[in-house]
Amino acid sequence: MEKSRRKKPGNVKVVENYLRQDVHCALLNCRLCREKPAPVVQLDPAKTIVVPDATALVAYVDLFSEDAFQANQVLLLQSVLDRALDIAATREANQLESWLSLEDDHGLLKNFAYFANKNASETYLPPQVYSSNGSVNVESAVQRDRRLVANAVTWFIDHATDRARFIVLSDDEWLAASIPPHPRVDVLCCEAFISQHCGGDADLHALREECATAFALRQASTTAQGFTKHEEDLEQCHKGLFEVSAHHPLEAFVSRSGGEPRIFIYGRDAMNRAIHGDTVAVKLLPEDEWLVPDSAMSLVHHREFQPAESSELSIDLLISYVLAALLG
Repeated sequence: MEKSRRKKPGNVKVVENYLRQDVHCALLNCRLCREKPAPVVQLDPAKTIVVPDATALVAYVDLFSEDAFQANQVLLLQSVLDRALDIAATREANQLESWLSLEDDHGLLKNFAYFANKNASETYLPPQVYSSNGSVNVESAVQRDRRLVANAVTWFIDHATDRARFIVLSDDEWLAASIPPHPRVDVLCCEAFISQHCGGDADLHALREECATAFALRQASTTAQGFTKHEEDLEQCHKGLFEVSAHHPLEAFVSRSGGEPRIFIYGRDAMNRAIHGDTVAVKLLPEDEWLVPDSAMSLVHHREFQPAESSELSIDLLISYVLAALLG
């Protein structure tokens, strides 16, 4: 279990890591783990075990559902799954959870095992902290994820029997370089895996290309902060405080300074992942697309809507979309 606390008003983050010595390795008939509680799903060390990184797991989630994709034994590391759920869309996250809960047919036909490498005392790695130009810095999440995967794979080689063979599925060249060479470990990109272990299936290659392209486009459309990129000049936009309606979760308003009318935002796409209290920049839609907030028509404490009085209601009848959250 990993918990974190944020002290107010500063941004000091305290992380508590609970390490255990009774975490089973999820390998079948492991003599070193026979005294530990066994998980529901265990992998046969006599067969090849595929260990994907987070990007491969999310980008190629549709490939894992294909019978021709010969990843029949998949080991999901805790660090990989945590990161995958962070970057996955809702459909992909639901698919991963259904595999682990055995609610999906492929979760029954293929074995998806889980190993808590962040909580096992044998595989835990503390974040690297280093000093640069007089300031203290912490390694990035990507760097830490690479180290955790490489460390877990190295530990499994020493822990498992001599029959166990592992394939790390990753398109990350840095991760491939960080895993020490070993005769029982191969680090393959998805294209090489299909060519070597799936008979070079043309349909799988085509699906792989589609998945990779779709994932790359989705990543490119999102900035590091998770906001959609817009090319509009922010100087022509309106800046204000983002306030979500207490009566309708899909409605929000942007309050501007100087007593100017509030701007109405409707829908999660228009909100662009802004949260209550953010300072945001918004752009107004054409006037013929302005809408009336549902809450203004339904709440008992609002006066009845009259078309003739629409000009009086204009304070809340603007529709727009959030361009960006303004930092600082």
